[in-house]
Amino acid sequence: MAACGMAQNFTELFFASAIVAAGEAGVLPIAYALIPELFHGKQRVLANSIFAVGGRLGQGMVLSLCGYLIFYVDTLKPSLPLPFQSMETWRLAFFAAALPGLLVIGLVLSMSSQAKSSRKPVEDLAQSTARANSDTSVFAFIQSHSNTFISFFVGMGLFVFGLSAIGAFLPVVAMRQMGATPVQLGNFMGIATLVSSLLGLLITQTLAKFLRPRLGDRYAIIVLIFSALLTALSTSTLLAANNVRELFFLVGIQMTFLMCGMMTFPNVIQDMTARNLRARLVAIIIMVNTVGGSLSPALVGAISDQFKDRPDGLIRAAVGTSCISLLLATAILWQCQRTYAATVASAKATDNSSG
Repeated sequence: MAACGMAQNFTELFFASAIVAAGEAGVLPIAYALIPELFHGKQRVLANSIFAVGGRLGQGMVLSLCGYLIFYVDTLKPSLPLPFQSMETWRLAFFAAALPGLLVIGLVLSMSSQAKSSRKPVEDLAQSTARANSDTSVFAFIQSHSNTFISFFVGMGLFVFGLSAIGAFLPVVAMRQMGATPVQLGNFMGIATLVSSLLGLLITQTLAKFLRPRLGDRYAIIVLIFSALLTALSTSTLLAANNVRELFFLVGIQMTFLMCGMMTFPNVIQDMTARNLRARLVAIIIMVNTVGGSLSPALVGAISDQFKDRPDGLIRAAVGTSCISLLLATAILWQCQRTYAATVASAKATDNSSG
């Protein structure tokens, strides 16, 4: 993060940002493989939701603070040491954002001492996983349930493609088309994220309570499907926004449906995968999603170039691309649910056979 602030050109900024992303990429595969080992049944559903909410709440808080960070860094610049006074504000903001990482390092290091008290269970888990690994390969498992996994990978890839198509350009639309300031943008985006995260947690837990007993193993994938559908429908309403307040009110509704899917996604992947394969399978799906998410902004940019004569050309291109992708994701995930229960049963059988 600090290296981003020291970048002298776009190439250096690009690679510094890529290193930040590389550090983040390892978190989800590890976390989603570890949570089922620590929590079971309803506790696992809640733990997955809290993990997702924690990340979104942190993101919402950061978004809310970003506008203020830029403002106060610029205000305090004259009182900083002389070498920093001549730096651009955006560089100083990167340095300020990097400082909390030093505190996180201490927290992470403290985990090793906490793990010593539970080393025996961890070693038992490692030994059982090693035995299971000798019997099952992640690609063999995927191949044996190819219909489920291919439709799931494609469906989730389109889901993320659609989200990235609109998410990447919302700040641009808010500032360029609706005249939002950085502080307003940070505040509205942060509030929308915070509120939608809490509402998503409440809705997800309520749905789990009432639908899981009725739908059984298909519960999680069904919730994910309707999350994609409702996110598509709510994304289409963004075209009706006339100012930044209306835009982010509608974004909050859209993000609420999105959060229901985000909190349900780990349950889907955990249920359909044997325990010794979860980390690797999550890593694969994250790579697929990353490709989908990185391609959509380029497509939206190319489409918006065709509407240069329209002041709302960018948001029309983003919303249209997002809605089409999300609707396709809904249809493909619906195909996935047809064979999903059989894949879940096979994963459970694999776990039972490996002890």
